[in-house]
Amino acid sequence: SAKKRKADDASKKKKETDLQLASAKKRKADDASKEKKETDLQVASAQALRVVSAQAAGKKYRAELEETKKKKKEDHWNSRFEELQAYQAKAGDTCIPQHVPLGQWAAKIRRFGRAALTEDQVRRLDAIGFNWVTERNLQWNTMFDRLVEYKRVNGDYCVVSHKGKENVDLGNWVSKNRARIKDGAIRADRKARLDAIDFSCRESHHCDKPLDARNKRWAETFEKLKVFKEEHKHCNVPHNYQDYQLVHWVKSQRGAFCNNRIDPESKKKLEALGFVWSLRKGRVFPAVAPLKSDNDASPAAPSKSDSEA
Repeated sequence: SAKKRKADDASKKKKETDLQLASAKKRKADDASKEKKETDLQVASAQALRVVSAQAAGKKYRAELEETKKKKKEDHWNSRFEELQAYQAKAGDTCIPQHVPLGQWAAKIRRFGRAALTEDQVRRLDAIGFNWVTERNLQWNTMFDRLVEYKRVNGDYCVVSHKGKENVDLGNWVSKNRARIKDGAIRADRKARLDAIDFSCRESHHCDKPLDARNKRWAETFEKLKVFKEEHKHCNVPHNYQDYQLVHWVKSQRGAFCNNRIDPESKKKLEALGFVWSLRKGRVFPAVAPLKSDNDASPAAPSKSDSEA
């Protein structure tokens, strides 16, 4: 009995010792885990602080860089404006040749317009009488004014004489605008100005109204295209087709379409006929006999694919 009590006491003491060791080990592990979490949190906080600092520094740098660019751009604009102001004071206008840097700067301002400038810049340009019209429009407006003056002097502008150096360029300008009216390839605002002065689309003193003549010419050529379509089953007239007028007309219609200047009704009629606006490279259509010489003894053999107009 004494021996058994002694064994029980030893067993009980061992269990208590083991429990104490286990508790101590658990407390040590918990303390280590807590310490690691605190360390990790401190590291993460330090990293986050560095990221925020870097972002703030980057934002500040970008803001300073943008401010520098803006200041440089403003200084350049002011420098050019002073040059323009000096040119205007000397020449009396702001129409500067585009082969010089100042002329290129002025042309860029005209191209982008007032919307690309500040209110102060627009006010300063207007104050010196800056010409906002682009070079191309300026040339057209100049020729239009010359045409009106020609009518005042000669009594008519249906025919502009090509004789004499003073009227060669005006005659060429009139011919080009007549052709554009006939082909429906002229800008609407320009046609409206020409119509307002009863500009003729023919080189004749007794000509039809521009709109009637254009519609008649267009309808006649459209009928030719319909005949071509019935014969060849497509509307892609080759560049070497025997009717050069039809070849040129087809090219004009595609050009007017690409420049968004084609009459909506004409566009509708052409599309209803199956007219193709853009010819993809490599596309093959049925062969069409090219223009033949009167000296040819036998008809030419059609090629596998003709180039479309």
